Amino acid sequence: LDPIQAAKDELKARDYLVNETAMVNAARNGDLEALVLFMQAGLDANIRNPFGETPLLAATTSNNYAAANLLLDLGADINLAPGRRDPALVAAAKENNYQMVMAFLNYDPEIWRLGRDGRSALWHTVKNGNLDLTQTLIDHEADVNEGDSFGVSPLILAVQKGDEAMVLLLLKNGASVDRGNFGGVT
Repeated sequence: LDPIQAAKDELKARDYLVNETAMVNAARNGDLEALVLFMQAGLDANIRNPFGETPLLAATTSNNYAAANLLLDLGADINLAPGRRDPALVAAAKENNYQMVMAFLNYDPEIWRLGRDGRSALWHTVKNGNLDLTQTLIDHEADVNEGDSFGVSPLILAVQKGDEAMVLLLLKNGASVDRGNFGGVT
């Protein structure tokens, strides 16, 4: 029996269809053995379900750390932002998932990539008030002056939130006080 057919047979024995939707669901549910079997059955780690969701994004938004790491080890693209979806790093930052963001940084993500809302991972860590993750992203060369699609920079966001510690952190790391949003607000 060839290995591809053996993997397909094993998936069917586990009540999985051998398709993109089933692989995304396995990632969402953290079924590591099934994910390996899907790869052995010939499915791509970057496959998308009919909604454009990849297994890595499903694992990320479901906080399945082990599944996300396994998928990255199996060749999933950390920078892929399918359709109108967020790249994995932005999705993890949006969820304020410290463990996931830290793990993703080991896979050399394009730190500047924006999510579907035009906001960076750094922007989301500022929104969440997460000083540690914000500093970590800055240490990985995130742009402290990168505004969202409305021109709201991380510094403006921190000021609007009244987060004095975040304002000081951003200023210490080169945030510009002269950079206003598209409406000219600084």
